Amino acid sequence: MDLHMVVYSLNDSAMAAVSGIRTCIALMAVAVCCIPASAGSLPVVFDSVSHDFGTIMEKDGPVSHTFTFTNVSETPFVIEDVLSSCGCIVSACSMEPVSPGGRGSVEVVFDPSGRTDRFHKSVRVVADGGRTVISLSLKGKVILDEPLEERMQELLPGVYAGTTAVSLGNVQHGVFFPGREVEVYNARNHPVRLGYVCNDQSGCIRIDMPDVLAPRTMSTILVSVSDDPEWFGSLRSDIYLSADGVRAGRPVGIYGYLVDDMRGVAASAAPVCILRDAYFNFREAMTGSVLRHAVVLINGGKSPLYLRKIESSSPLVRIDYVPDSVLLPGESEQILVSVDSSAPAAVDASISVISNDPVSPVKKFRVEGQIL
Repeated sequence: MDLHMVVYSLNDSAMAAVSGIRTCIALMAVAVCCIPASAGSLPVVFDSVSHDFGTIMEKDGPVSHTFTFTNVSETPFVIEDVLSSCGCIVSACSMEPVSPGGRGSVEVVFDPSGRTDRFHKSVRVVADGGRTVISLSLKGKVILDEPLEERMQELLPGVYAGTTAVSLGNVQHGVFFPGREVEVYNARNHPVRLGYVCNDQSGCIRIDMPDVLAPRTMSTILVSVSDDPEWFGSLRSDIYLSADGVRAGRPVGIYGYLVDDMRGVAASAAPVCILRDAYFNFREAMTGSVLRHAVVLINGGKSPLYLRKIESSSPLVRIDYVPDSVLLPGESEQILVSVDSSAPAAVDASISVISNDPVSPVKKFRVEGQIL
């Protein structure tokens, strides 16, 4: 999938004078681009910062939308770069300034080729040496030009799901979360009664689906999160669908974390979670070996860091730490890692450290090796 962005001024005469067009291709993590400026300090105001393409057909090819803005500052506004959350970027950025009171635009072209189901993307307009970053969001749903049975996952004979892995991302306490939809399709020639079993450990996962699905009909399962203020950490769950009382052997996996409300937290004054010695590879060890490692947690920010929880993906790896501990700026503490070596086993564990760091509320490190 390619996302092409063309940024230009709406002043035609100015556009004709543009001589410096630079094309940049970059693969980068959008999280590093920076933190948006507050709305009151922005030099430009967009007519809208979001767009819903609705349902689009893959066979119809690329679709586009133009975001328009007004320079409300007293100085010329120059777009320096445009970044996308979807990987490969091709952008042509006009270096011509938009005068105070002038109008400009960002045109976004989305190519749906090979894209399945719903998409949520963002582009970021960068100006003023990176001190101004404006986020624009895009969403929609793509219908592929192929039979449903070929692009979906068969969970039971004649019963298909659009995906078997649903990412919820980091869900913030107190912030509205619309949930994620999973398509479900009944390819049978008769109605089926739907049901499910969910092994949710958090108690926060909510599932809504139709009781009956008509023959040759598509519907959706909505996976949402109930906000439990006492819960921090993983929302990892498995949903086992059933049709007419027969349970699927293959689950739909749910992934995500419930984290602090980060609204109104300025990065310049926020806590920063830093992990040192955050990798433990004991390679090969005999049963009964003492396998221990210390990871250092540091608050590299400017306000208190709250350690909400530390979770291990493997029952063989134990984490010893002080729950709900608070680290003032510059303070540190040790996280003690120990591995159960009582029996031969391959160890490959992901450790998640959940804190109130607004940029990286979930930090991870690995523990791996072979017990002989």
